[in-house]
Amino acid sequence: MKSQKNIIIILVLLAIAVAGTVFFMKSKPDNEITENNINNGNNETKNNEVENSQTQTSEEIPLSKPTSKSEKEVDDTITTAQKAIKEYYDSYSDFTNYVTRNGFLFDKNTNIYITPQVLIDSEILDSKYMDESITFMYLKPSDIKEMAGIDFESDKDLEIFLLYEQKDDFIIASENLKANISKEIRNNILEKYKTDNSYVMRLYPPSEDFENLKNAIKAHSGEEDFDFRQLVKNGNFAYALFSPKNKFADLRAYVLQKENDTWQVKIDDITTYIRPYTEINKQLVNFDLNMLPKYNLSQYMTELHDDYQPYVDYMKESKQIGDTELTFFSAIGLFSYLEFSGGEKFVGYFTEDNAFTLYPVQGIEDAAIAMLTIDEDAPLFILRQC
Repeated sequence: MKSQKNIIIILVLLAIAVAGTVFFMKSKPDNEITENNINNGNNETKNNEVENSQTQTSEEIPLSKPTSKSEKEVDDTITTAQKAIKEYYDSYSDFTNYVTRNGFLFDKNTNIYITPQVLIDSEILDSKYMDESITFMYLKPSDIKEMAGIDFESDKDLEIFLLYEQKDDFIIASENLKANISKEIRNNILEKYKTDNSYVMRLYPPSEDFENLKNAIKAHSGEEDFDFRQLVKNGNFAYALFSPKNKFADLRAYVLQKENDTWQVKIDDITTYIRPYTEINKQLVNFDLNMLPKYNLSQYMTELHDDYQPYVDYMKESKQIGDTELTFFSAIGLFSYLEFSGGEKFVGYFTEDNAFTLYPVQGIEDAAIAMLTIDEDAPLFILRQC
């Protein structure tokens, strides 16, 4: 009887020991790195972070985090990232508007900064580089030469520069450059490329900015008066899309900049640009491209016409207008827009069966709604802002 009790006690103690071992094993953190999961590369927490990460939006300026690594590790990382960004850039450059925004490489088509995470999501860069202290800057080589005092070969208007942040400075690298720059130099470069993110504002008479911009355009163009299709400003930059008065098919587009309290025309041939975003960005790196219309105006220039008389004759014959004079006309493709001295405004549209329809409108907003209801890509630049 006594021996049976001893056996029972021993069994109970064994059960407690086994339970304690199981409890200890269960309590171990799931993501603890052990010899086994190092050998198998099984870091589940890291993998989940890669899968759940989101591509940066245009509002999130890419920032790096300094790390401490050996010189060889840094060199290998920079070389790998340079190959990856070149492959990504070359793969999409034929149909993507790569621009510099706040000094960083930016895809204007999708409105995202190009970061290591974008390359990882595209399966061009390994996910192990996700937390590397890398950013991709898009700068004028001449600015690097001047502001950093570094001489190197480059014939590009804008070039990708990889920036690797260290504890006390940065390594800057491109196709023909690898050097160290201070944080102060890096900040000075970013300040030069800073895009004004204030409110994009439409301008109307008799505001001071409107009159000053009109006078600057008048002095540059040699014309006396204008019909503005679009006139907007953001900080010290402005964009004007206009035609000289009564020259309805003579569409022009200017970028202006205020310097020493005076507006100056900086770019005046935008209607000829095949890729206006990239062309303007090369010339004015801190101009806010959001001011530009979404249209590539060069594709429409040959279709604009000012043959308004058939429209006016039709409207008078159909009693849609009376004894009134045409003051503005613009037409392209299936759309037209007309204004008359009595205040009447109309959007005209040819349907697929060539039937002509007129829509009376109250103003530019009403006209835009009427056009977009017909076609979401309607050429709104035929409308007159003021």
